[in-house]
Amino acid sequence: MSLTGLLLTGGDGPSLADLDPFLRSVGPIVAADSGYDLALSLGLEPELIVGDMDSVSACLLPEWKVRRFPRDKPFTDTELGLQVLRERGCDRVVIAGGGGGRLDHLLHIVGL
Repeated sequence: MSLTGLLLTGGDGPSLADLDPFLRSVGPIVAADSGYDLALSLGLEPELIVGDMDSVSACLLPEWKVRRFPRDKPFTDTELGLQVLRERGCDRVVIAGGGGGRLDHLLHIVGL
């Protein structure tokens, strides 16, 4: 059986209305670093927040949901989020976010 995860990344993302068709069938929701800011703006509560937490602006992170990594790591926060969703059995991932920021970050996400 197929399991779809939702990975929220930093940067501008879609509206809740745009995500609604995916939310009806999505399993785990993971935020990659400042993807947690996107989650909060959409009223979504991810089950896990991953990354080095160098760009999230949320003042109070629910530490019991945070899997923190060092800044000097071989993977981006988005790649870590994809890895976590694979570990949770997802064979399909919807990535939301990544817009309005650095072009190199957006191209990397598209490349993933």
